[in-house]
Amino acid sequence: MGRATAMTVPIFDPFDAVAEASTVMLVGADTPYRKLLTALVEYIGFVPYAVEPGREAVGFARDGCPALILMALNDAEDPLIDTATVIRAHLRERTPPIVALVDFAHPKRRAALERHCFDMVEPKFFDIASLEDLLDGLICASDLPRH
Repeated sequence: MGRATAMTVPIFDPFDAVAEASTVMLVGADTPYRKLLTALVEYIGFVPYAVEPGREAVGFARDGCPALILMALNDAEDPLIDTATVIRAHLRERTPPIVALVDFAHPKRRAALERHCFDMVEPKFFDIASLEDLLDGLICASDLPRH
């Protein structure tokens, strides 16, 4: 759905309903992992949007209306936990699912993250099938379109 100018020429709006419904916001992680995750999300058929933690992440979550937020945590005390908390506080009931991708597997720490601010805590993905299953389960189950 685009907007029209005075000449009624449609202008592409990257945040139209279809783009919003298939956008996956990626936050954090080192550059190589973020590039890999971005490529995999796009390959699967969704629109990846990589942002920096903090204000940029909160702003895009608010204005870009992503269907899902993936946050790659580097350790159990990652500052992304604060970013997720702020996103939840700003968006309240409009908050899309927020999934923490972790490389640590201590069950108590994972449970604490889920209680704190994440809908799910999953291992960092190194294969496309695992990531596709997650995206399908969280986005496609809601009948949201892919690009």
